[in-house]
Amino acid sequence: MPVSRLNQILGVIKADIMLVDKRPGLMCHPDAVEKVNTLITHAQAYLYQKGEEPRADLCNRIDRFTGGLVIAAKNPEALKDMVEIMKKIPSWLDICKEREEAAKKNK
Repeated sequence: MPVSRLNQILGVIKADIMLVDKRPGLMCHPDAVEKVNTLITHAQAYLYQKGEEPRADLCNRIDRFTGGLVIAAKNPEALKDMVEIMKKIPSWLDICKEREEAAKKNK
C-alpha cells in the first residue's frame, strides 16, 4: 500500500488512534514480573491525564529491547480498522520474498 494511501486512511481515524514512540527496554504489555512500567499502562495513563477514557489497545508490538513506533487504538472500532489496514501492508518477509522471486526471473 503506498504511503500516501496509508496516510489518507490514518487521517480518517486519527482521532481514535495514537502513535506511541516506544523506548528500548520497555515492555509493551504487563507480565508476571512487571505490571506497571509498560507501554500500554503509560498510554492509558496519558489518556486518563487528558481526561479521555483510559483505554488503549496496541495494534502492533515490537520486542522489548527494540525502540520504535507502536500504534494504539482508543476504542474497539479503531482497533478493528487498524487490524484490517495492517493486513494490507506487506511484511518485511513478504517484500524480501518478492525481491528474491524477481531476481530469479531476471537471471
